Amino acid sequence: MRRLLTALVLPLTLLLIAPTTPAQAASVSFNDPTGDGEAGAVLDITGGVLRNRDHRIVVETSYARVGRGALIVFLQARGVEGTIRVVSRHHPAGEDESFLLDRASNRLPCPRLTVTWDAEADTSRVKLPSRCFRNGDYGAVRTFLLTEVDGGSDADIAPNQRTRAEWVARG
Repeated sequence: MRRLLTALVLPLTLLLIAPTTPAQAASVSFNDPTGDGEAGAVLDITGGVLRNRDHRIVVETSYARVGRGALIVFLQARGVEGTIRVVSRHHPAGEDESFLLDRASNRLPCPRLTVTWDAEADTSRVKLPSRCFRNGDYGAVRTFLLTEVDGGSDADIAPNQRTRAEWVARG
């Protein structure tokens, strides 16, 4: 009886005291064909990654070439109609401007929203605090991306079919 008890208790005890690994954020990545943009190589999206973390949503985008223009990141929560938008206007020789818009195009306060552009790597990274998206009350999200150049002309959209964008559970 003692052996049976030891055989049952020991593995359970080890499971309880074993170090836990940090939770990994759920993510999805996608590729977008090079050269499908309307404005040539500038802000032609070549790929993206959406990470739905506990405390923030991160969207990384790669381009054929970073240049002056805007990235618009559309985010939708599963089961909720409409989207919010993160808009980042990139000015290589000046200061970038990034902000959050609701469905009616009103600016929403989000003091810790950050967008980082890297011209050498031809990438951008958006970090949206979860409290800025539905007050943190959401589960799975999906995204689609739009880039604009020349003061508003569409450069590229990805994924090409927005309705096929994958849902990413919160992780």
